[in-house]
This record gives sequence, structure tokens and C-alpha cells, in this order.
Amino acid sequence: MLVLATDGPAVLLAPRLEAMAAAGSPAAAAGLVDVLPWDETDDAHALAASRLDELVARVRRDARVLVSDGLWAMHVLALQRAIPGRPFGLATEVLRELRMRKDADEIALLRLAAHAADRVMTAMALGNLIGRTATVAASFAWRTRS
Repeated sequence: MLVLATDGPAVLLAPRLEAMAAAGSPAAAAGLVDVLPWDETDDAHALAASRLDELVARVRRDARVLVSDGLWAMHVLALQRAIPGRPFGLATEVLRELRMRKDADEIALLRLAAHAADRVMTAMALGNLIGRTATVAASFAWRTRS
């Protein structure tokens, strides 16, 4: 579970068995996120609530908690129990605008991905990749990049 405030460090709560892999992630390696491991006997939702309280204390006590629209209901309900009285909403309200904006690097990467897909589709249409695995198609797209 990723805990973010409007500013300050992000915190990734990860089961102890996955914490080492999470700590090796590019975001953690770059210092953009702190990894907080939790054990089987810990209440991860209470840990998230505690972290949120620390982060929100710098902003506003009545700040809303925004959750992913894909977060399972069992987690939303557990967070609501752990953070009583705090209003909840969907993170989509904030993320939608951010996802619609693309910088030059992201546009260039999207263009590369589109060209790779075009090359694979052309090869498939010519019969060169019929019966091949997705791995072979990906390898083809990589080898034929321009």
C-alpha cells in the first residue's frame, strides 16, 4: 500500500517478505519512497492510518483520504475503520489531470511503443509471426526498432 501526502516523502507499506524487493525498486533507490515492512501479525491498515496521521498533521486534520478506484473493498473498509471520521474519495479526482498531461520524454516513449506495435502487426499480417509466442514477437519488435 502506497501512502502519499500532498508533499513530503511517500511510504510504501509492504509485507516483510516483499519489502526487500520493494526497497530495491527504482523509486526506493532514488529516495522517492520509504519502504515500511510489516509482519503477518501487524495490522497494515493501522500502520497506514498512523503514517497518514503523521503526513496529514502537517497539512490539515480534515484532509481527505483518496484511494485508488481499484482498491479492494476489504482494504477501503479496514482503512475507514482505522481512520474514523476522515472523509474518503477517489484518487482519480487528482490523478486524472496528471495522467492526461505528457512531457516530451513520455510522448517520445509512447511514439516508440506505437512504432513497435506497428512493426509487429505488419509482420503478423505478412505471416512472419503466425504461431509465434508473445516473447518472439517482442524480440522481433526490439530487433527491428529504428
